[in-house]
Amino acid sequence: MTDWNDTDTLAYCGWICAGCSGLNDGCSGCRAGGGDEGCSVRTCCIENGYAGCWECGKMPCERGPFGKPEWRGVTTAFVREAQRLTLAGMLARVRQRLGALIDYGALSGKSEAEVLALLDDEPGEPC
Repeated sequence: MTDWNDTDTLAYCGWICAGCSGLNDGCSGCRAGGGDEGCSVRTCCIENGYAGCWECGKMPCERGPFGKPEWRGVTTAFVREAQRLTLAGMLARVRQRLGALIDYGALSGKSEAEVLALLDDEPGEPC
């Protein structure tokens, strides 16, 4: 789950396991059975045959981090970037802008627009 080039490093909700310090604490990532066993996002995606929330027309919903005000912005922004850039493109963009180890705590409480602004192209920079 530490390979930024592997789209399986994405949690169902769009969080990036490769950039999470939780991997250093023994979490294996939700696709590998780590994380919250009762995660409603993981359950929903598996039951609906989605690779992740980026395939769902009802995103954002109120499940998991989408339903928590402190995490809704970053979660929705990451999923929107995956929809816009493809999964590989989103991974590359987030790593380029936020680094190999994402400080999720620093993103807590930010709005979707604030997180997208961190990830957006610089003026005049090609996509």
